[in-house]
Amino acid sequence: MLSVFSSPSPERNDSLLSQVRSVSEVLSQSDPPEYFQLDILLSRGENLKAMDTNGFSDPYAIFLINNESLCKSDIKKRTLNPTWNQFFRVRITADQVEKLRIEVKDRDTFSSDDLIGCNAMDLRKLNIEEENTIKMSLRGGYQEDENALLGTIYFTIKLRNFSGDGLSSDSTDKTKNKNKKKITVANAIIQILDVYDVKLTHKELPSINLRAKVEGQKYETKTKRKCLNPVFNRACYFTLMQEPNVLHKDHSLEIFMFDNKSLQATGIMKLTSLAHDTLHNMSLDLRTESNKLRGRVNLAITISGVDKASTSKMEEKFKLSEAGKIYNFSKTLSDFTDIGILKALDGAFGFGTSDPYCYVDLGNQRFRTATIDKTVNPEWNRTFYFDISDLYECLTLSIYDEDQNEDDFLGRLCLPIADMINDQKIEYRLKTKRLDNFTQGALTITCSRYYNPIRGNARLFKPKQRAYWNCEPKYTFDTFFTNVNRLKAFEMPDIAPLLALMYDVIHWKNKPLSFLIWIGTMGAVHSFEPWMIPAALVGVLVVGRMQPSLFVKKKNSTKKSSLRSENDKTDKKPNGDALSPNIIKKTKEMIKSLETKIDFIAGILEKIFHTFIWIRPAATLTLVIALIIITIVLKYIGFRVILMIWLTKKLTIYGFKPNYVDNNEGP
Repeated sequence: MLSVFSSPSPERNDSLLSQVRSVSEVLSQSDPPEYFQLDILLSRGENLKAMDTNGFSDPYAIFLINNESLCKSDIKKRTLNPTWNQFFRVRITADQVEKLRIEVKDRDTFSSDDLIGCNAMDLRKLNIEEENTIKMSLRGGYQEDENALLGTIYFTIKLRNFSGDGLSSDSTDKTKNKNKKKITVANAIIQILDVYDVKLTHKELPSINLRAKVEGQKYETKTKRKCLNPVFNRACYFTLMQEPNVLHKDHSLEIFMFDNKSLQATGIMKLTSLAHDTLHNMSLDLRTESNKLRGRVNLAITISGVDKASTSKMEEKFKLSEAGKIYNFSKTLSDFTDIGILKALDGAFGFGTSDPYCYVDLGNQRFRTATIDKTVNPEWNRTFYFDISDLYECLTLSIYDEDQNEDDFLGRLCLPIADMINDQKIEYRLKTKRLDNFTQGALTITCSRYYNPIRGNARLFKPKQRAYWNCEPKYTFDTFFTNVNRLKAFEMPDIAPLLALMYDVIHWKNKPLSFLIWIGTMGAVHSFEPWMIPAALVGVLVVGRMQPSLFVKKKNSTKKSSLRSENDKTDKKPNGDALSPNIIKKTKEMIKSLETKIDFIAGILEKIFHTFIWIRPAATLTLVIALIIITIVLKYIGFRVILMIWLTKKLTIYGFKPNYVDNNEGP
C-alpha cells in the first residue's frame, strides 16, 4: 500500500499556490529544465521483518532510480522500528524523473546484505514545489503484491526546480565523478573528553569505554577501570562524505557506552546542524533503549568544510575587530574573557608528490583542510578564524600525507601570536615534529590578529584552559629529566654577601649603618600598611627591568649536567631478577604523578622568572600598572574599608537580587 498526503510548502504564499504544476506538465513543455532537485526526509520504519537470528535487523534504506543509487541512510543496529530522521537533497536529471525505488536492507558483516523489502513510486505524478508525506508498505523482491508483514516506512518527498544552492564544486562535473563513488564534504574532529553523571544498575564501580561512529567509521577509547567519572581525551577524526549527485545529507554521530564490554547506553547527535569552522563544546545524553539516562559525555567538536571560503559569525566578528569596534581600550571592561581574534590563511608548500592536508591548531581549536591528491605544490587557500585565549600561545600547522593505513607526518610550523605581522604573506620552512630541525618543504601563510592587550596580559596570570588535544601523559625518563633540568635552572642565588652584611649589622661592626637599619626597621614595623607590599613589588620589578643580571645567576660553562647520561643508564634493563608487573606499574604511576607536579612547579617558576626579567614586557608592564593601582587604592581607601565593602556585597547581594549569578561561580 502506498499512501500519499500532499501539503504545500509553508514558505509559499497564495499566488505561488496558483502556479503549482505537475511534473509531467513541466517535462512536456518546449524548453524543459535540465535538472531537478529532490528533497527527501526519511523519518522512520515500522514493524520491519526480523532478518537476524537474534530476532532483530540492522536496517538501512536506499533510494534508487534506474538501479542507480541516489542516497543511502545510516544503519540502525538491532531494531525493527528504526528512527532515521535523515534529510537528503539530491540533484537528478530530467531523464531520471520516473520511478523512484526504495529498498530497505539488513546489514550483515560476513555475507551480502539481505533485502527486507522494497517498493516504488512514480515521480511524474508529483507536483513541483509540493511536499508529499509517504507511508509505504514494503514488498518482497520484485513481486508486485505488497506484503504488509515486511514492514512500513515513512518519508517526506518534494520535487523542486534545481537552483544550484548547496552544490559542491566536485559534483558539478559529472564526467569528473563518474568513477568516484563519494566525495568529501567536510572533516569532523571530535574530542571525547569525559563521562559524568554515570548511573548504572549494579553497585560495583564500572569499567567504562566509549565507541564513536559516523557512517561506518569507528573510534574506541581505552577502558577506564573502576571509575564513575572517566576522563578519556580521545581524538576521533571522521570524513563526512556523500554521493556526487547529493547536494545535502544529514550526518549523525553515535556514541556507545560499554561497561565490561556490555553495551549500556547510546547517544545520537546530528553533525549537519553544527556551524563549520567553530569549536563546539557540547554535552550528549547517553540513554538506554527505554530512554533511561545512564550518563553524559562531554565533547569538543570542530567541523571543517572543504569549501575554499568560510562564512560564519567569526568572519563577521573579525570584520568588526578590523574596524576597531571590539578590542579598543574603551571596550576593555565590556567582556574581559574575550581577548582577541586571529585569522589564518593557508597557502601552498613545496614537498614531494603526496596527498597532503593540514591541521591548524590554536589552543583547543583545531581545524583541517581538504586533502589535495597527488601534488607537489598544493594550494588550499583556506581561511580559518580563531578566538584568542592566550596572547602567548602559538598557531601550529601540521602537514600530513593521507594514506590508507596510517597518515605520514611531513612537517610542522609554530607561529607565536605576539610575533605575527598583520596581512603579510610569509613563507616559512617546515620543521620536524619536535620543532628542533628543519625538514623539506615550506608553507606560505597570511595571518591577521586583533586583540585587547590589557585583557590578554591579565589572562596570563590565570590558570590555563583545560587542554583537549594533549594525549594522556606517558611515563618516560626523557620528559622526567627534562622537567628536573627545568627545576635546576632555578638555583638559589648566591646569598653569601647578604649573610655577611647581616652579620656585620647585627654585630655593629659598622655602627652608623647598624643604627640606621635599626631605626628603619622599627619605623617600618610601627607604620606597616598592606599597600606597602605591592609598592615593594613594583620596586623589585623596576630593578629587574634596569638590572636583570641581578636575577640571573651566571652559569659555569665547564659544568655539564649528567642527567642525560644517567637517563641512558637507567633505560637499560637491570641484570638482576625482573620486578613484578604490579610493582613496575605502581612505580610508573608514582613517577608519572611526580613528573606532572614537577612540570606544574617548573611552569609557575618560569612564569615568575620571566615576569621579573621582562621577557614578556607587555605582561610585566600590565602587572606594574596593576600593582600601582592596588597600592594607591590601599593607601587612600584602606584595607579595612575594602574588606567591609566586599563582605557587604557577598552578604547582601542575594537579598536584593535573588537570581544573581556570580561570574566566578558555576552552576
